Amino acid sequence: MSIINPIQHLTQLFDEAWLNKVAKQHKFCKRLRDIQPLALVSSLVKAFGDGKVDAIADLHRAFNGIQMDPATSVAYKPFHNQLRKAEFARFMEAVVAQAIQVFGNQLSAELPSKLKQFNQVLLQDGSSFAIHPDLAEVFPNRFKGKSPAAVECHMTMSLQDEQPAKLSISADTASERQFLPAAESLSNSLLLADAGYVGIEYMSNVQRHHGYFLMRSSKWFNPTITRALNSKSKELKSYVGVKLKALQQRRGSKAPMLDLDVKWPKYQCRMVMFWHAEEKRYLWWITNLPREQFSAEEVSRLYRVRWQIELLFKEWKSYNNLKKFVTRQPHMVEGLIWASR
Repeated sequence: MSIINPIQHLTQLFDEAWLNKVAKQHKFCKRLRDIQPLALVSSLVKAFGDGKVDAIADLHRAFNGIQMDPATSVAYKPFHNQLRKAEFARFMEAVVAQAIQVFGNQLSAELPSKLKQFNQVLLQDGSSFAIHPDLAEVFPNRFKGKSPAAVECHMTMSLQDEQPAKLSISADTASERQFLPAAESLSNSLLLADAGYVGIEYMSNVQRHHGYFLMRSSKWFNPTITRALNSKSKELKSYVGVKLKALQQRRGSKAPMLDLDVKWPKYQCRMVMFWHAEEKRYLWWITNLPREQFSAEEVSRLYRVRWQIELLFKEWKSYNNLKKFVTRQPHMVEGLIWASR
């Protein structure tokens, strides 16, 4: 049986000369000494892939463990110092970007027929977790009742490739909208996103560039209803001119599904509302998908596709050690988050 060590596995994806070049470009390795880029990245992949990383010492042991010659082992302090540098985070970010490109070119999923009309179907979401409390000034947490420090990982995922198309890391308090794909890049593409990413100006720009969106609507939205249809496409004229929040507060029986046209002073689009009997509230989505092609029922089912990005985050947290790292070093935290992906 042929045994392939982690370096050989990684060499199939990355060229050693390329890694050395990128490391020097980001000033991570000015000179190639004991901690060389290929060996370091290989050991990180191996350690995170094993799912047994609880401390930086585990990464250090993994690095020394893949060395062919025990004489090339590196002491803990220089290893730690190399990972605490800002250049380490930038280097790992570049490596992940290359990995996204490599895997994106290799995988392709068969989409449902109605989605094949789009150039791309993109899923957008973020996942946050607490880190060492001493990092609160660099990575403040928006939820004050928990740890004062937290980071959020933002991802744009391609449904066709079943892989991330873009990854970003920020403080948990950073606005999620700044990590959305540029509106002009979504021409004839469909974006599915959670409520935190919704913005009227952004939706307007996507539509202006002939793109499409489907997002869970923010509870703060209060547009005016200009048209209302029930699940059987019957016009509900009594809803016209009513504010969304006023509709939600109406007493009496609730329509199981509503297909609305809504407007703000400078924008109008479509909203689909579904009455959740158990929770006794409406769930609603906002979109510019044409009613003639996508019924209200199809819109609500289509949004479930976004669960794929949740599953990927869960996989990273369960199997790749995407979690809190016990360190006070901000650049090390960021670099290790990139590495765990």
